[in-house]
Amino acid sequence: MGDAAQKATLKEAFWTDERYVRASWVNVIAMIFHELTAINVVLAYSTKILSGIFPEDTEGFNARDGTYMVGIFNFSGSFLSILTMSYFGRRPLFLGGHSTIFILYVLMGFFTLYEYDIMVLVMMCTFLVVYQNTSGPCAWAYAAETCCDASLGVALLVLYSTVFILNLTTQ
Repeated sequence: MGDAAQKATLKEAFWTDERYVRASWVNVIAMIFHELTAINVVLAYSTKILSGIFPEDTEGFNARDGTYMVGIFNFSGSFLSILTMSYFGRRPLFLGGHSTIFILYVLMGFFTLYEYDIMVLVMMCTFLVVYQNTSGPCAWAYAAETCCDASLGVALLVLYSTVFILNLTTQ
């Protein structure tokens, strides 16, 4: 987009310039769904979630150990994303990732309801690997590749506003 990206106004980016309108709105919506995966909730409250599941030492395993596993899976999943972002297209990563995340959350709810405690942790760790290889890097890369400067700023404002609202409502 070069110089044209620098000169687009908010009005052009979101309403009048056909070169930017679709990409601008797609990225705003993508950023909302990116945060509605609840990645920040899982990372911020993993100890609290797991302490309800593993309140005491369970065969040598406790909530702190589960939190370490969450961190390790999140960290290692992010390294794998280098390969997935290079090999797969953005659309399959977005659609497949969000579909898989939906299924993982349904399974996590099922395992929580029927008290399959270790499977809740397995689903959390699987979610983190899927997120880090799909929506996690893809939303940022897609926005940077397709938005002009004005709409990229709005997309990131929407992203952080969604994070703020989620933090207010999940405490």
